[in-house]
Amino acid sequence: VEVRDHGYDASTGSVHTDRYVMRLAETFLLRAEAYLGLGNQAAAADDINQVRNRANATPVSPAEVDIDYILDERIRELYAEEMRLITLMRMDKLIERTRRYHDNPYQPGANIQDYNNLLPIPQSQIDLNRDADFPQNPGYN
Repeated sequence: VEVRDHGYDASTGSVHTDRYVMRLAETFLLRAEAYLGLGNQAAAADDINQVRNRANATPVSPAEVDIDYILDERIRELYAEEMRLITLMRMDKLIERTRRYHDNPYQPGANIQDYNNLLPIPQSQIDLNRDADFPQNPGYN
């Protein structure tokens, strides 16, 4: 086996280990979200229970399933694996859940603003679109 030096060392932040990209549990939870969006709470509960059964957790009933339950199940199952910020932004729940669960009295709700559900567009990307109207996301002007 030929070994090549790709310039990685301890200071680059690169590692030579496998990384999870997606797990079966995440697939079940994504499908549960889709079923919920279609109004099929029973199918959503079935998918969530696939994950919960593997963990020997109490099954969820269809009546208990809503988007907040799915988000809670995602954090229980995928803690430190998913990019939670992206998930909450995708579901348009970042602002609501940050304000609800971040109860630091010195900075309630982490001082999050309504416009923080979108990230600012880097000025370099806006500049690349010289001939197009490419406005900055609201709140970041």
